[in-house]
Amino acid sequence: MIAEREAADLLGAHNPRRRFIKTSLHRCSRAGNQEAEKEANERDLNDNTAQLQQEAINNPNALELVEIDLDGKKEQGQRRKKGTREALLQVAAGKKRGNHKPRWNIYPNIHFNVTEAEENHGKRFPSNRISTTKYNPFNFLPKLLFEQFRKVTNIFFLGVVVITFIPSISPVTPYTSVVPLVFILVVSALREAYEDINRYKADHKANYRKYSVLQTDGTKREVSSKDLKVGDVLYLEKNSFLPADVLLLKTALPESLCFVETAQLDGESNLKQLKAVKETEALSEDSLCRLRGTVECEEPHPLFYTFHARLKLNDKTIALDTKQLLLRGTAIRNTAWTYGVIVYGGSDSKLSLNQRNPPSKFSSMDRQMNKIVGGIFAFMFVCCFILAVLGGVFQGNGDKWYLRNTTSAPVTGILVFFSYIVLLSYLIPQSLFVTLEIVKVFQARFMEWDKEMMTDRNDPESGMLAKTSNLNDELALVKYIFSDKTGTLTQNMMVFDRSSVGGIVYHDMMKGELKKVMEERSENEEQLEYIADFVRALSVCHAVIAEENEKGELYYQAQSPDESALVDGARVNGFVFRATGIKGITTTEMGEEKNYEVLANLEFTSERARSSVILRKPDGSIILYSKGSDTQILKRVGNKSKGEGKGADVYAASLRHLDDFSNFGLRTLVVARRHLSEREYEEWNKQYHAASTSLHNRNENVNKVCELIEQDLEIIGCTAIEDKLQEGVPDTIEYLLQCGMKVWVITGDKQQTAINIAYSTKLITREQPQVIINIDKNGDNPGEQCKQLLRDAVQKHSGGPPIAVVIDGDSIYYALKECSEDFVELTNLASAAVCCRVTPLQKAEVVRTIKEAKKEVCLSIGDGANDVSMIQEAHIGVGIFGKEGTQAARASDYAIGQFSFLKRLLTVHGRYSYVRNLACIHQSFYKNMAFGFVQFWYAFYSGYSGQTMYDDWILTGYNIIFTSAPPFFTALFMKDVLEKTIYENPKLYQDLKTGDYFNFKTVGLWLSSAIYHSWIAFMIVWLIFSIEPVMLHGRTNDLYLMGQLLATLVILVVLLKISLSIVYWTRVLIGFVIASYLVYIIADVLISSFSSFWPKGYFEAFTAVQIPSFWWGLLLGVGFCLLPDFIFACVYTNYFPENWMILRERERMEQAGILRDSPTSHPSPPSDVKSEVNI
Repeated sequence: MIAEREAADLLGAHNPRRRFIKTSLHRCSRAGNQEAEKEANERDLNDNTAQLQQEAINNPNALELVEIDLDGKKEQGQRRKKGTREALLQVAAGKKRGNHKPRWNIYPNIHFNVTEAEENHGKRFPSNRISTTKYNPFNFLPKLLFEQFRKVTNIFFLGVVVITFIPSISPVTPYTSVVPLVFILVVSALREAYEDINRYKADHKANYRKYSVLQTDGTKREVSSKDLKVGDVLYLEKNSFLPADVLLLKTALPESLCFVETAQLDGESNLKQLKAVKETEALSEDSLCRLRGTVECEEPHPLFYTFHARLKLNDKTIALDTKQLLLRGTAIRNTAWTYGVIVYGGSDSKLSLNQRNPPSKFSSMDRQMNKIVGGIFAFMFVCCFILAVLGGVFQGNGDKWYLRNTTSAPVTGILVFFSYIVLLSYLIPQSLFVTLEIVKVFQARFMEWDKEMMTDRNDPESGMLAKTSNLNDELALVKYIFSDKTGTLTQNMMVFDRSSVGGIVYHDMMKGELKKVMEERSENEEQLEYIADFVRALSVCHAVIAEENEKGELYYQAQSPDESALVDGARVNGFVFRATGIKGITTTEMGEEKNYEVLANLEFTSERARSSVILRKPDGSIILYSKGSDTQILKRVGNKSKGEGKGADVYAASLRHLDDFSNFGLRTLVVARRHLSEREYEEWNKQYHAASTSLHNRNENVNKVCELIEQDLEIIGCTAIEDKLQEGVPDTIEYLLQCGMKVWVITGDKQQTAINIAYSTKLITREQPQVIINIDKNGDNPGEQCKQLLRDAVQKHSGGPPIAVVIDGDSIYYALKECSEDFVELTNLASAAVCCRVTPLQKAEVVRTIKEAKKEVCLSIGDGANDVSMIQEAHIGVGIFGKEGTQAARASDYAIGQFSFLKRLLTVHGRYSYVRNLACIHQSFYKNMAFGFVQFWYAFYSGYSGQTMYDDWILTGYNIIFTSAPPFFTALFMKDVLEKTIYENPKLYQDLKTGDYFNFKTVGLWLSSAIYHSWIAFMIVWLIFSIEPVMLHGRTNDLYLMGQLLATLVILVVLLKISLSIVYWTRVLIGFVIASYLVYIIADVLISSFSSFWPKGYFEAFTAVQIPSFWWGLLLGVGFCLLPDFIFACVYTNYFPENWMILRERERMEQAGILRDSPTSHPSPPSDVKSEVNI
């Protein structure tokens, strides 16, 4: 959000070449109005052309001239090339980089006179119907297939399906390949349909919501939201949601104020105050119907906080901005009714332009798995090539008349190659990707259902929110954590603790200390005047909204908890803010009601870091009050305050007190004033009015004019607000550091405040070496100065213990811009870092620099709008549902209630997800290789004919029925160690990041085991049937009987091997492993019972079980296959154990009562466990 404000000038205020919409409000005399419009257009174009020419001289590559048509007359306009930052904004709005084409050259005239509404019909305004669905009944199937067959694996298996329909090549019937592929597509289709139906239901509810449109006769007609059109005059009642972007004309409240809630836009639940156009607030419904005038406003763009327009009524021009624009998605609150005209509808509304699909993020495990699948593809093709060559050689050597194969050796090789592409396609775990998608969704639901991560255990809605499930296992690999401070580490419950007024510190602000001083007159008159002006400034210089509850009690709503705390502190100390109206501010000062005329309100922005108000007091004098950060206010203090006298004493004392307050970890603001003469104000107001009504560079012009008046200030005092730490933050940070993570706190607070917070959170210890990087930005060559400081620190602390780095915003600017390599090298030596006085943009730049330099998994966590850029920049973004709104939570991948939940999210849920998904992947690769590679061994005994040993129904059901459940439920329920063991041994988390758990080596071991098992199974079956040519009843062995034994043996070995790898059994796992084999047996019996459906397999199962060799084959096959695995597991566990194995054994010994001294109270690292437990 802050980035939008910073970049607003790119698309709005700083663009002198803006295109305008011309919204006409006329009923008659259109010709005269059109002439006036043309004259105004010509004046604007002349001004723009002059600016364009000057800019072209300064930057020839910045512009390209085009011809556009204005009102039927061609004028020379301009189209600018997009800069990088603007392109990023367009990407944020859902537009592809470089492909954004504006809908309009000139936004068409909008007639909101109802009798002429038909004139809007031919102007191609977008429909107000909203649609967030991905599919519709007509494109669901083609679009779904297009999405699915963008995946390489699905394309490959589609090719396999095609091959199976060629009888001369395919060794199996088509349904063996069709059924598994269709199964995968159906599961994906059901998931997509479920999600899209939910989106459709939400769209339908919004599209058919009824609204009242004002008619020419003063009546109101009910219209569905989807049928609203640009130019309609809406009548909105309290609690209504805006269906489009509406220009506010009139409200029920005095002075046409309107209160709105923007939670759907930015997550802020605090009410915001808007105001209708002053010239239309007194109009009746009949007058609104006859309203004449023209509104000129900019082309639709996605920036919520930028709207520049002007209203022309007769000869008067009124500046319009965001205070008069009701955005779609906002809700009318505390206002009985409002009137407004739609200016942006449908896809042109700001909310629609901001809607975009979340960025696709893939975990390290997904990327590694794709590489391994690619390796298996290559291995499969090599095997097929080898068999093809051997098949061609076999065909070419000798006269094999009995094969009835008349093709040449090369052609035979080609046919053999494609035949084994079909047979060996089972080496690829086709269902793995869908299985993982479903598993990750369940894992995300487990996170949301976890009562340990609920702020209220009795309220399921207070749990965390998983916005994505793709990164579940990535949570186990986090190396860097970048955290905001206020509202993230602290409670964001501001308490006005103390203040410095007139050079004197006063405590107990919320107990009315200043009020007591004024009542008792315990200070001299000059000091009392400072105190009164200080509290008065707090009560009038703010953006707080005062309201009364049902009991008539006054309460405040503010976007910032700081402002609410300060205004509430002023109330406790005798100066009560009552209301803000068009005529000014009403307060009660020590029981006496006062009214101040507001001459100008210079609002707070993150760039200005201050707010000011210019008031006319009841005695007619004019005064400016300013409140903001010390860096902004102190440099605007006048020379009188730095010389001699009371002002100088207050200035010097305030500096000392600011440092003292920061040492206590308190948040500070400076309050200042300036007395203005009537002449000073009048001269400045002329410039301010011109700047605020300008259409070009309005923000820049207003800021420049504000700078003129916010000078020569006199300090009144400073405030100190306490923001307590959240519960469990110190223990959480300490634990995360023990897990091997590096924690950075990035904040806009003063350096000393940030350092003290770092101490209190255990981020930094007193014994830890600290490196503080502060440069003099006004000195000579600050970039070189920063580089030298960084290099000196690296040289001094290399080879020593981990350090803590503290750096301010000015130093970060040069560190990232001119010496990023030195900065990264220094941070390599640090376990913790504190970045203070940084802007939201710098937060994202710090994250980007470390992410790109270190190639480690980075996580950002924050709670406010200023953290959004940082959250989106990191690999994993975590938002906190904070008191500053839910902007961060809405932009994040995972949202939690408080910082301490991060410990459980990473080390329990993240670790379990990684271990479980890893087991699922290994088991899936293994089971497919063990089953499919039998076909490779058989090729050497079948003359490379492409003959399959398995019956078609076994090929069809192996992946999707007989062996799919164990990997799936292993990925849901398996635990290598218990949760309490993870908490007691943080090194367990660190072990996962070594990369030794999932790589080509680990997968290679599983695949090697699978190849060995397939060879043993095949050879045992082959040898058994080769030495027993005749069975009971005189029947001879055949291929189908061999396949019966082989399939039974392979499926049994696979299920037992998977069972050996499971270290944590649950009833569900036991049940599904047993059920998987039972399903195979039942299916085998059924298929053997019906000759009409499966003639090849008829009675095969009943015959096989009557042969003693069948049972000997099963016994020998299981023994020879699994005995080496069992021996390897025993040796590895006893002589080369990993940390989790030792701790798992400890758990078992504790449960058995062998090890009675639990390490709960005195935990020791896993490296020490080996000497304590004899396994």
